[in-house]
This record gives sequence, C-alpha cells and structure tokens, in this order.
Amino acid sequence: MKQTYFETLAEGLDAVEKFLVEEKAAEWEPSFRQEYGFGGLGYGETQRSLHPLISHKGKTCFTTRKDGTKRCRKALAISIYRLESGRYEFTVYIA
Repeated sequence: MKQTYFETLAEGLDAVEKFLVEEKAAEWEPSFRQEYGFGGLGYGETQRSLHPLISHKGKTCFTTRKDGTKRCRKALAISIYRLESGRYEFTVYIA
C-alpha cells in the first residue's frame, strides 16, 4: 500500500480493498471489513489481523491435504494503529 496514514478508518479500509485489487488477491469470506465495521479503535490502540487468501496474482493460495481439508498458504496481514491525533496508521502486506 502506498499511503500509510488516513484521517478515518473507512478511508484506510477502502485503501486496503484497492491494494487487494492491485495485488490481484481474493480473500476467503467473510471480508476483512466485518472485523472493523463496528466500534473502531481507541486512541493509542493497535489491532492486528490475518485474513486467508484464495488467490494472489492469479495463482491459487491453498493446498488440499490428503484428508480433504484445505490449508491456506497466503494471507492478508493488517495492522492498524490509532494515533493520539486521531489519524490511523495502516501496515498492510501479503504474508
């Protein structure tokens, strides 16, 4: 993601969606937005999450085990920190 700081949580989450499109990545449902949809973050708080991906850059990101279960090899990693000024700092990458 090119931009790191956002005035609102919604702006940052929109940028994460744009990042997923640029990376040609598709995530498992439910969407990462559901985790941040209510309540937001308090000042000085950090929230981290990992969201499994179905595909990245056109390639499948999971393998099927012998017992039929699926194991994800790639995930969208998101860390959001709310600064004392009220702005949000996002760190987003594919892990």
